[in-house]
Amino acid sequence: MNLLIVDDTPTNLKLLRAQLEAEGHAVFEAHHGVDALALLERQRVDAVISDILMPHMDGFRLCYEIRKHAHLHDLPIIIYSSTYISPADEKLIFDVGADKYIRKPVSLETIVAALHEAIAMPHAAPRPEALQEVEVLKEHSERLVSKLEEKNTEFQAQTAALTEEIAERKRAEEALLKAGALQSAIFNSANFSSIATDASGVIQIFNVGAERMLGYTAAEVMNKITPADISDPQEVIARAQALSLELETSIAPGFDALVFKASRGIEDIYELTYIRKDGSRFPAVVSVTALRDAPGGIIGYLLIGTDNTARKRAEEALLKASALHERRVAGIVDSAMDAVISIDDEQRIVLFNAAAEKMFACPSAQALGQTLERFVPVRSRAAHAGHVHAFGRAGIRVTSRSMRSQEALMALRADGTEFPIEAAISQIEVGGQKLYTVILRDITERKQYEESLREASHNAEQASRAKSEFLANMSHEIRTPLGTVTLLCYLLERTSLNEQQVGYLAKIKLASKSLLEILNNVLDLSKIEAGELIAERATFSLRSLLNELTDVMAVHAEGKAIAFEIDAPDDLPGVLEGDATRLKQILTNLLSNAIKFTERGGVKLRIRRLAATSTHITLSFVVQDTGIGIAPEVRARLFAPFAQADSSITRRFGGTGLGLSIVQRLVKLMGGEVGLDSTPGAGSEFRVVLDFAMAAPEALARLAVSSAAPGEHALLGVRILVVDDSTINRDGTKYILELEGAQVWLASNGQEAFDRLQAEPRAFDVVLMDLQMPVLDGHEATRRIRLELGLADLPIIAVTADALRSQRQRATAAGMNDYIVKPFDVPALVSSILRHVKPTRDRLIRQLEGIDLSDARARLIA
Repeated sequence: MNLLIVDDTPTNLKLLRAQLEAEGHAVFEAHHGVDALALLERQRVDAVISDILMPHMDGFRLCYEIRKHAHLHDLPIIIYSSTYISPADEKLIFDVGADKYIRKPVSLETIVAALHEAIAMPHAAPRPEALQEVEVLKEHSERLVSKLEEKNTEFQAQTAALTEEIAERKRAEEALLKAGALQSAIFNSANFSSIATDASGVIQIFNVGAERMLGYTAAEVMNKITPADISDPQEVIARAQALSLELETSIAPGFDALVFKASRGIEDIYELTYIRKDGSRFPAVVSVTALRDAPGGIIGYLLIGTDNTARKRAEEALLKASALHERRVAGIVDSAMDAVISIDDEQRIVLFNAAAEKMFACPSAQALGQTLERFVPVRSRAAHAGHVHAFGRAGIRVTSRSMRSQEALMALRADGTEFPIEAAISQIEVGGQKLYTVILRDITERKQYEESLREASHNAEQASRAKSEFLANMSHEIRTPLGTVTLLCYLLERTSLNEQQVGYLAKIKLASKSLLEILNNVLDLSKIEAGELIAERATFSLRSLLNELTDVMAVHAEGKAIAFEIDAPDDLPGVLEGDATRLKQILTNLLSNAIKFTERGGVKLRIRRLAATSTHITLSFVVQDTGIGIAPEVRARLFAPFAQADSSITRRFGGTGLGLSIVQRLVKLMGGEVGLDSTPGAGSEFRVVLDFAMAAPEALARLAVSSAAPGEHALLGVRILVVDDSTINRDGTKYILELEGAQVWLASNGQEAFDRLQAEPRAFDVVLMDLQMPVLDGHEATRRIRLELGLADLPIIAVTADALRSQRQRATAAGMNDYIVKPFDVPALVSSILRHVKPTRDRLIRQLEGIDLSDARARLIA
């Protein structure tokens, strides 16, 4: 059935609706009669269940209105209510047209039964006068409700007032209990003597603390004596006399002297000697309060005393200690290494210790009473007076302030000589008088030491600069002819050579490479010592690096007829992030050493994974050989620069002794560890442990593309200007680049290059620029090309024998795009050019001669 429930209580609606819907009925809701009538106009329902008391329109009026509508006349109506209904009101429910009436709370069974009965019975029309009776009943109900609300409000106010009164009484009772407990605890405390008297001074209360402190029982003193009888009589007399003078009134010795101030409403706490029952005495601090009745009349006195013996003993000990301290301080001050001078407000010297006498060459007797300015150079006296005045005005207590300035303070000896000092000043008060104490230190020796340090530092900087300049020049001067040799070897390889000539050429290349390795090791060692070498972090292929090592080391091992092997598991990461160049240098040095010192057997490089996470991996690199081994006594110095086991090793195997030193320092630079195990005559094992970052999987594909070697004629159509003051280097570089398909023009210095670019700004695709050249060097030429010619997008690549990091930084600052060190690797040079210049169709067309370029371009585009 479709049922309409009308109720202004959401809880009732929700509960009844849930019950009826569980039985399969469709339920509609309304919160009062007006809503219900509106819903009935648009929705067909089979029965109405309505509350009575609701806003806007109650249940009586709703029944009456439903029965008035012809199309709703036969609608079953059930009224339910939790409000008490009189028999007359219940009759009125049926008079307005309801079919059934039930009382809340109602069960589902009651509702279902009422529904069936209401549907089955005929529906009577409402009695016309019933509506008037409803209005009367409603008015009466509203008056009753209003009175009930008024009474309820009044009752709530009375209840709140009563509740607050009860709470206040409880709080008062609790406070009283607490106060009583506190008073009881204080009064009965064994740590205080509490003595209460009547107005005449006779003791009425004598607490436990008083019994313990004075040795009397309460029964022995109560109603018998006054507090004056247990006090030192001489002190009582002295107190009476002192108070008489202070208050200008005559006070008799006795109890009055003890309570006179309290009786006048004056707070009174004093020290007094109490006499115990056994005659012994002790100092006490007594607090006296007058006890008054409601009108304010005095009814007695309360004397609370504490034993002051411990404090008196402490004061006496402190006085003794103070005297001893003064003597000790005087001794310490007199034996101090620093000069200690104290002055008063007028800057007169009142203390001048032995160190001051020695420092200023002036006896204490001559200094005392003099002003401190006597020991200040004339030119500094005005500033000194200002310092002291400012310090005194700041009012700083027991603190010290440095009197340093950017220039050292100078002091004046009695003989007129000056010397530098360090000074600190502090202010104290002694007996109400301000004293200033200055501590002075002669810093002549320290100044001399600092000056010597500055001079040594300056000399060290000059030596370091000279060393750097020497290395830079040495590197340049060696690399320049070495580059020429390497260049000529490269060109010579591409000519027709017989077998003997090929052998000679291979030896020349090997010698050149060895010389380059020595030079690189020396420079690397210098860079590390100067802090210029830094570990880089870039993506690299570990497998490719190992393949490169195999290609080189296998040849060396084959030349000595020994085995060479690299043992690397297949599960090693394909790509890592780290300094591949330094890793290769470390392994190359270790493997080269192992091969050099191994005559039989072989050399093996073993790589293992020690630890790994999703972001990092730790690898160990172990180089094993079956060579001559290393004695234990020489291992400690083995990693030192230029060190070898002994001179016979050098004569037998050669070498500079730099390799292991470089290895150790590079490993430390990369945050790793290096170790060594060796048995003389059996071989050695060097272990290197390094951490690397894990590269993203897609980095492998990018690395494969970026590391691909350039193909044949990779520079086809590229226009290159080569700038170098060496004729051999210019011609050799030109020939190499032309073999790669490039068009090459030459300039012998920076000025020629500048002039050529000024005349033809777009004539070249890239410039290869040497740095050290006559007339105009590479740095200045690049700056002028960028600034004066405005060729900001023209690639300029430095090709130089300068290998130091500082030179690379200078080149970048000048505006160069890349940096290639001589002797250069041809594929590396070509790759660098290709990174900055891409061959285009126009450049390919320029390679063809005897055709119309515009026509060719049009044909290619078509």
